[in-house]
Amino acid sequence: MLIPIVVQVCLLVMVSGETLSNARPKCFYNETVDLRNYESLSNGSYLYRDILIEPEKLAFYEYRIKFLGRRVKAERHLRGCICDTSKRRYCINLCCEVGETYNKTSTRCEPMPVLSSWPMQIPMVLMNGTKVNVALLDHFVYKVDLPCKKPEWLLIENEPWELNEDGILQILEKSDAVIDDYADLGTVSYCITPYLPNSTKNYVLAPMSCPIKNEKTFLMTLNTYSMTVSVIFLIPTIIIYILLKSLRSSISGRM
Repeated sequence: MLIPIVVQVCLLVMVSGETLSNARPKCFYNETVDLRNYESLSNGSYLYRDILIEPEKLAFYEYRIKFLGRRVKAERHLRGCICDTSKRRYCINLCCEVGETYNKTSTRCEPMPVLSSWPMQIPMVLMNGTKVNVALLDHFVYKVDLPCKKPEWLLIENEPWELNEDGILQILEKSDAVIDDYADLGTVSYCITPYLPNSTKNYVLAPMSCPIKNEKTFLMTLNTYSMTVSVIFLIPTIIIYILLKSLRSSISGRM
């Protein structure tokens, strides 16, 4: 699908350019974590899962960014930078806390069944293309957040996917849950949670994302807005052209 240059630029700004301040960027939004439930240290820093977040890496937000960069108003809350690609500290979103699984029917996080264990391994593709199984919590710094209110499963047998080493989820074939322009999903556009396949008794880790049919995406909104603006400016142009043509014919007739 061909996207107008203006639309591409606007989308890039929304997804990648949402930073902690309007002055000098501290980090991108998808590299931050909500610190509302954490207490500050004596020097103003925060400790998040053994990662020290210094005061200069903190800022207050009044919005959240969801699926495909959609910006949603939110209560004022503190966020801090925790992901750092220069240190190979990559982040990932879990749908629920460790020890819980997302229940699609109730749309809530629920404790894992007593006799079931939280799965640790997930297939991943390294930067060099090698495919390996890794312990999710050892490789990634995890955050807990949903990409939308009612995410859907991306099951590998129906919608093949690969989790890259940097936390990007790559959709290998066309899916109802994503659109062609967004075969690569950033961490704000999906989350991972335990899933119980029908054919087994053991949970596996699987991603969830948002079905387009239930989600008015930022891209769709931008395209609609862009087309509307184009029509608004096109109508006066057509009217002026018709008036000028009529005026020229009138002048030519008089001469």
